[in-house]
Amino acid sequence: MHDIRIGPAAQADVEAVCRWYESEHPEAVQLWLEAFDRALTSVRKHPQRYVLIAGNIRRIKLRRHSYTLYYRFSENEIEVLGVFHDRQSPDRWQSRFRE
Repeated sequence: MHDIRIGPAAQADVEAVCRWYESEHPEAVQLWLEAFDRALTSVRKHPQRYVLIAGNIRRIKLRRHSYTLYYRFSENEIEVLGVFHDRQSPDRWQSRFRE
């Protein structure tokens, strides 16, 4: 199985989502984190399964949440690049991945 590395921008995304849930829907923070963990587990087991969207970047939707996790993987590692709300402009995640 691949090791997972959550990049600094993706970590900031996760923290921002948690802050938003804590302020708006505190009871949902744990549910969101569980969905995020399930997505990571699934990507770790089957990194090639999910939609290839640009270059070597793939995405997986978080079940029951309007968020998508973006990642890329190599022989040894999965790098989480970002977590974005599905209503955010695609320009936001696309510009990050061009950097």
